[in-house]
Amino acid sequence: SESLAESQLFGHKRGAFTGAQVDYAGIIRSADGGTLFLDEIAELSLPVQAKLLRFLETGEILSLGDTRAERVDVRLVAATHRDLAALVVEGRFRADLFYRLQVVPIELPPLRARQGDIDWLLARFMAEFAQRYDSHLPRLTATARGVIRRHPWPGNVRELRNLAERLVILHSGRAVDVDNLPHELRSAQLDVVKSPRFNLPENGVDLEAIESDLLRQALARTGGNKSRAARLLNLSRDTFLYRLKKFSIQ
Repeated sequence: SESLAESQLFGHKRGAFTGAQVDYAGIIRSADGGTLFLDEIAELSLPVQAKLLRFLETGEILSLGDTRAERVDVRLVAATHRDLAALVVEGRFRADLFYRLQVVPIELPPLRARQGDIDWLLARFMAEFAQRYDSHLPRLTATARGVIRRHPWPGNVRELRNLAERLVILHSGRAVDVDNLPHELRSAQLDVVKSPRFNLPENGVDLEAIESDLLRQALARTGGNKSRAARLLNLSRDTFLYRLKKFSIQ
């Protein structure tokens, strides 16, 4: 609930709401003098966003049920998988908070655009879970690794981490082939195999015209949202922007 989210961030005084039996400092106050990471910041309600903005601008927080603000020195790092600019246009994220957070923006491409990271991350996660469960590492065949690399990973790193935990629990110390992978990975692989190939006409094609047309179609389909258009074409945002500039597409 909104009150719970506000209480978690800013704390509360005893009796501030039903169930508030004791004073609670809140995570912002607990991070005083350090750095606070807020994941999925787009999920905060508009009233909580407003209170967070006031904290960022004044350096003071006011706990639920309290009448005295307190200064807190916290460096904030926020993350989201949503397109905040689009949410601002839709009225679901405050424009002033969006610009306040845009001091040093870092766009991390989705996992499907970073295939070189998949093997390393999977090995790291499997080692972590093998230690946690006192198990042995599963041994992935080359074919299984290929399927894993080609998976689109809609759930990004969380999905990969869940796969690592599953493999350690179900296949400790054993070989893992394609048949041992979850259905969603195997079915995606079948879709790739079954997808029709493009046949090059005898008289050739204008590849740049096709690329330019696909860029325009992606923009049209996403209402001009460049981040979503880039994802439709399985490109990083930087690569997508470079190609827009190449074809002088506004």
